[in-house]
Amino acid sequence: PQVPAGLPSDLLERRPDLLAGEDVLHAETADIGAAKALLFPRIALTGSTGYEATHTSDLFDGQSVAWSLAGNLLQPIFEGFRNKERVAIQESQMRQALYEYERSVHIAFREVEHALVSYQKTGGQRASQASRVAAEGEVLRLSDLRYRGGVSDYLEVLDAQRSLFSAELDETTAVSDQLIALIQLYKALGGGWTETPP
Repeated sequence: PQVPAGLPSDLLERRPDLLAGEDVLHAETADIGAAKALLFPRIALTGSTGYEATHTSDLFDGQSVAWSLAGNLLQPIFEGFRNKERVAIQESQMRQALYEYERSVHIAFREVEHALVSYQKTGGQRASQASRVAAEGEVLRLSDLRYRGGVSDYLEVLDAQRSLFSAELDETTAVSDQLIALIQLYKALGGGWTETPP
């Protein structure tokens, strides 16, 4: 198949390595929010009450009622430094994921560029080898006519057949190289250039 002109860069969004990198970046960004949430106290709107007594007979006494409110308010104060470090670490991990994603994008563009150049170059080689095969076929035809006309010996025909065979082998190699370049282009684009993946 012919590679169409003007391939959009949106095709790269289907590459598995870019999709994975994007998912990691989203997860690391969400973890920053979770780390920042630890900086603030968690307050229950209704408070909690319970009973506390040393003997079971005193359990339902008025003095055994206990309130719990201050523990969750004071925890961010005592662990404030550790929580700030968690945020800084998470932001650093998010930046690393961002750099890795950007590197994957650059690699993807480079792979597509190399695959397109390789496909174009092998297409030119395939066309030149096809021309060579046609020329060697014509040489063989003329050599055979000369032999049948008695102008030359059969060695010239054999030499022309050998040259044609060599040209056909080279053409087969050029076709194979172009198909390999096409496969590499499909891979670099994340599945070809159709609008929706199969």
